[in-house]
Amino acid sequence: MYYKGLVTGVNGQLGLDIAKELNRRKIQCLWIGKTELDITDEKAVNKYISKLKPECVIHCAAYTSVDEKERCTNVNVYGTEHIAKACKNIDTRMIYISTDYVFYGR
Repeated sequence: MYYKGLVTGVNGQLGLDIAKELNRRKIQCLWIGKTELDITDEKAVNKYISKLKPECVIHCAAYTSVDEKERCTNVNVYGTEHIAKACKNIDTRMIYISTDYVFYGR
C-alpha cells in the first residue's frame, strides 16, 4: 500500500492531533506509535522507512518525562536523528515539530 506520509508519535497529543487533521483532509498517511516502531533502534527505523518510502515523515514522537534524562535523550535526540537519517537515505522530507520541553530554542 502507498502512503503519502508517515506520522510518528500517534499515541501522544501532538501526533494524534496531526493524524486527525490529515485524516480529515483525506491525506493518505500511516500513523505509528512506539509499539509499531522503536525509534531508538536505528536499524529498525532505517528498514521501516526505506520499506515504506513515504513522501514525507511528520515526526511527532517525543519523550516528555524530562526527569528521565537518559530515556529523553535516547528518544528525543537519537530517535530523531535516526528518523532524519532514514529520510535522507531515501531522499524524503521530514517535518519535526517540537516544544520547549524537548527543544528550548537555544
